[in-house]
Amino acid sequence: MSFTRAKAEQRVSGLEYELNDHLIKVYSFENFRAPLRDHWRKEVRAFINKLRVIGLKPDDCPPPAEFFFNLLYEEPFEGNEAKNVTVHFDEIRDDYADEGDHPITPTKTAEQTAGWLLELHTRLSQMLSKGENPHPLIP
Repeated sequence: MSFTRAKAEQRVSGLEYELNDHLIKVYSFENFRAPLRDHWRKEVRAFINKLRVIGLKPDDCPPPAEFFFNLLYEEPFEGNEAKNVTVHFDEIRDDYADEGDHPITPTKTAEQTAGWLLELHTRLSQMLSKGENPHPLIP
């Protein structure tokens, strides 16, 4: 799908929060049941597929890596990485408080998760800009 840069930015920005939330769930909450984690991975793949079809007019070329990185990581996280990851942790704990008989706690720290997100979004952005399939990046 070929979009103007402004429309492509809207589409990526619209996917950013849910994509990052699901990535955090998969990476930082390893103590959830396998079927639920598999569901989150499926959702991540679906979000990534929506990013993979974005092309820029007039030639339908994939946007550059910086385009994806800025919208998926830099704008939502950079400068407040641990704080913003902690907000996601809190939301996930609230959303899944009734899952099982133990408190919902992340298996990674906010700092570990933020570092992983930085690495992942760097690689994801590079792969998307080259038209490569980034599904193998999903843990």
